[in-house]
Amino acid sequence: MNPHEEPGESALESCRAAESRIREAQRFLLTARKDDIERSMDELSQIAAILESLISGGPASLSPAMAPSLQRIQRTARDLLLQIGHATNLWQGWLQRKLGAGYTERGQPVFVECNRAGSYEA
Repeated sequence: MNPHEEPGESALESCRAAESRIREAQRFLLTARKDDIERSMDELSQIAAILESLISGGPASLSPAMAPSLQRIQRTARDLLLQIGHATNLWQGWLQRKLGAGYTERGQPVFVECNRAGSYEA
């Protein structure tokens, strides 16, 4: 720790870094490009590591100054959950529309099996 750094200051900086990263992850998920999705997954993995590191220090390592940042992280994470859920539903609906053959008695979609070998007729 830097001698000029207040106790908990590096934890606050880590918290703010996690907050910045989660906004980046959210931004990456606005597009459906594979590389952006992978970058978002990388960001989310790093956020998890930062937050794990913060809580590993126990309650003494957390400061009240971190609360607003942690609340913003929590809010953004909830937004991401909704965003990912909507994207999943859209994708599943598209698959059902294109490849669906109806529903089971329990309401689960049934998909048409694709011929993997393919047919090369002239």
